[in-house]
Amino acid sequence: MLNEDDETDMDDNWLHSHLVQVVRAGLCTKILCTTCGAVEFRRGLLDSLAKATGKTVPRVLDQEFAADMLCALAKVRPDTSEERAGLAEPVQCILFDLWRGGVEVEPFMAAQLSDSWAGEVLARMKAHYDATLRARRALEEFNDPVNIQKRRNEAKLLRQQRHAIRLENKKERDRIWRFNNPKSDS
Repeated sequence: MLNEDDETDMDDNWLHSHLVQVVRAGLCTKILCTTCGAVEFRRGLLDSLAKATGKTVPRVLDQEFAADMLCALAKVRPDTSEERAGLAEPVQCILFDLWRGGVEVEPFMAAQLSDSWAGEVLARMKAHYDATLRARRALEEFNDPVNIQKRRNEAKLLRQQRHAIRLENKKERDRIWRFNNPKSDS
C-alpha cells in the first residue's frame, strides 16, 4: 500500500510521480485482475487526481475526468528503458479504464496523447486490439458452418480423386503383372 503520509509532488507531473510510487510499492496494475481488481491502484489514482486538480472525483467516468487524466498522461515521460517497462502496465490500465468506462474519448485520446510516451503505449494497445480482432474474425470465419461444410466437401472431393488415382494405378499394376505372369494352361 502506498504511504498516505508521503506527499507526492503535485506539480504538472503528479501522475508520473504517482506511477513511480505505485511501481516501487509493487501494487497490482493488471488490467482485469481477477484476484484484486487492482482496486488499490485505482483508488490511489483517483485520490491523487483529486489532490492534483482540487476537484472531487466523479462516481462515474465523465469527459472532464478523462480530459484531466489524459492531460496528466501526456506529461508522463519515463527517463530509462527500465522505467518505461515498469510504467507501461499502469498506463495501460489507466487507458483501458478510460476506454472501458464508456467515455467517448477515442479521437480525443489520440489527439491529447500525440507525441507523448503514453501515446506510444496507446498505439501499441490499439495495434494489439486490432490484431486480436482480426484473429477473432478469422476464427469466426473459419468456424462458420458454411465454410466448414465447404472444407468438408473439398476434402471429400480430394479423397475421391486420390482414391480414383490409386484405383487407376492398381489397374495398371495388375495389367503389368498379368502380362508378366500369363495364365498357364495345365
